[in-house]
Amino acid sequence: QKATFTSVQVSWHPASTPLNKSSWESAFKVPLPGIHNVQNFALALATAALTGLSASQLESSWTHFVPPDMRSRIVSLNKGITLYDDCYNASPASMEAAFDALLSAEWKTRHKVIVLGDMLDLGGESKSWHLKLIQKLLKIENSDLCLFVSAMYDVFNEIKTNHSQELQTGNIQL
Repeated sequence: QKATFTSVQVSWHPASTPLNKSSWESAFKVPLPGIHNVQNFALALATAALTGLSASQLESSWTHFVPPDMRSRIVSLNKGITLYDDCYNASPASMEAAFDALLSAEWKTRHKVIVLGDMLDLGGESKSWHLKLIQKLLKIENSDLCLFVSAMYDVFNEIKTNHSQELQTGNIQL
């Protein structure tokens, strides 16, 4: 089953600018999961429109967009399996955005295998940032969780020690 695209209806009504461009409306499909990617698309589109590109130029350019590797990329694998690859340089904000995408209606009933490694470069606050992931992780249904490296081991221990009731619901397996 392939992930659906998010359709975005855009209306562009520029204020008086030196470019003096006319208003336009168009629909775009964002081939990335999550509201955060729709927001990123909207900002990129507005920036491109401010450079003076026409609606037809923006539409044409967007049809050639290829999601970058390891950044909210959807890949269809064998046997109807879909990979949601968001593993490049994870941060607390990118982890939360990915979890929000997995909590959306599109992914809710699908079985998920969530593979997480440590978020790096968080300094002395690393353990705290990793533990903050737990509440949202426990809400993701139909999932198996694989945790790797030392900070994720702290997450594992916290879940096992203090969240046994959530584990018994069958929503998550360690």
